[in-house]
Amino acid sequence: MPQNDATSWLGGLITGLSLLISAYVGRLTWHTREVRSGRRRFWSIDLALDLPTAAGMALLGYGASEYLDLTPGVSHALTGVLGYLGPRGTEILVAGWWRARAARDAAKG
Repeated sequence: MPQNDATSWLGGLITGLSLLISAYVGRLTWHTREVRSGRRRFWSIDLALDLPTAAGMALLGYGASEYLDLTPGVSHALTGVLGYLGPRGTEILVAGWWRARAARDAAKG
């Protein structure tokens, strides 16, 4: 049975918000680690400025989850990890994977 536009829109909104929350929990975990090490104060503008980062990581997590056809629970876990890593950590992770793949392909042929 096809869904009407309101149901589809509401489902997309709930999914998007839940992924944003997952990414922000990851950023909050990273922020707390920075606070414990003395590099940040907990109640600072940095906490609010992590919202755009979390939004970007939520979009990246959603896209990767769709591409990999992950279940909703795994999708939220991936988004939380990406939120924790942030853009720089994700870049380092992907670059390492890319170099290892290129080295493996070069060794094959």
